[in-house]
Amino acid sequence: MGDIVARRSYNYDVLFRITNLNNGIADLVGISVRIVADALVV
Repeated sequence: MGDIVARRSYNYDVLFRITNLNNGIADLVGISVRIVADALVV
């Protein structure tokens, strides 16, 4: 947790920090934009 990731499909437009991992799903909080999301861990 605490790693910084970006959306490859959108040309790395938004940076996120991983705040939680649970059952293969990462909770993400935007660094440069005020946004909260979740994503499957692959």
